[in-house]
Amino acid sequence: MREVVVRGNERLDASFLRALSGITPETHLLKMDVKAVERALLTEPYVESVEVSRHFPATVSLDVKERKPVGYVCQSGRFALVAVDGMVLESVEQAPPALAEIRVAGMPLLVPGTRLESEGFLQVASLLSSMDESLATLVSAAGSSGGMLFLEARGIKVLYGDLSELERKNSITCLALAELVDRYGAVEYIDVSFPDRPAIKPVAEEEGESLGVP
Repeated sequence: MREVVVRGNERLDASFLRALSGITPETHLLKMDVKAVERALLTEPYVESVEVSRHFPATVSLDVKERKPVGYVCQSGRFALVAVDGMVLESVEQAPPALAEIRVAGMPLLVPGTRLESEGFLQVASLLSSMDESLATLVSAAGSSGGMLFLEARGIKVLYGDLSELERKNSITCLALAELVDRYGAVEYIDVSFPDRPAIKPVAEEEGESLGVP
């Protein structure tokens, strides 16, 4: 084989993917087991999918689609980065500042290459992946408790309820965090679980006050 072209990779190094593919200069283009190459590459948790193509006379292209971490789980003093589909990507010593912590009870031991399939995790991951950058940069944690989804942003808990009307809930949350929280001072929580009647509860108030947003 004369050349192995790698495309689509952002996090993973091309030389690492070439080595992982098992393709060597001695690999015969026509006799190469394409499925075996795909299986080898898919052992890397960051590789979501790959397309292997042969080009005469002696070139192979690897078109890779990478997973991206949607958040991290703190476990045993380390931080497991997890993709939206539940794949555990890697374990690192420091929490990435650009990612939110995922808090779901009953997590198994998280080993890179294993997959989380609990409904609670998948719902939290869907919530995190629904956010645009303006909201995501404010969020420090997201979780599920008693079947109810929540965020933590600017030190304030935001109650989401379920996954319905996420776009609307996200917009209301952005508005509340950016414009309304400072008006109330210390805030215990924001509730957008019913987006027709969102509410904010200042500290020491017995009942939440309507936000009055559409």
